[in-house]
Amino acid sequence: MKIYLDDIRNPPDSSWLVVRSVEAFKERILSAPIPITELSFDHDLGDKVPDGYDATKWFVEYAMDNEEITQNLKTIIAHSDNTPGRENIAAYFESAKAHGVFNDDLIIERRPAMLNK
Repeated sequence: MKIYLDDIRNPPDSSWLVVRSVEAFKERILSAPIPITELSFDHDLGDKVPDGYDATKWFVEYAMDNEEITQNLKTIIAHSDNTPGRENIAAYFESAKAHGVFNDDLIIERRPAMLNK
């Protein structure tokens, strides 16, 4: 399964499951018996709501206690047009990877959102 977190944009193709909020992202992860292979995070998800960085921190914490969620994870993409937000998301995942939360072969990418259109 590929999960795309973004409040406005659609993913580059129909193979992605779209979630529009951090709450929907959490619900999907918690109910996903299907192995997750890719995740893509936007940073800005609307005014006065949790953002993609909040989802990132939650997912890393969840993965620390639920290793099986990361077994098939191959790629994480930070796809925000918010450059500092995109960097924060990617750097948080890179730090977690360096500390053994994720497999060594996990790919972490940074992309401006416009490349996904």
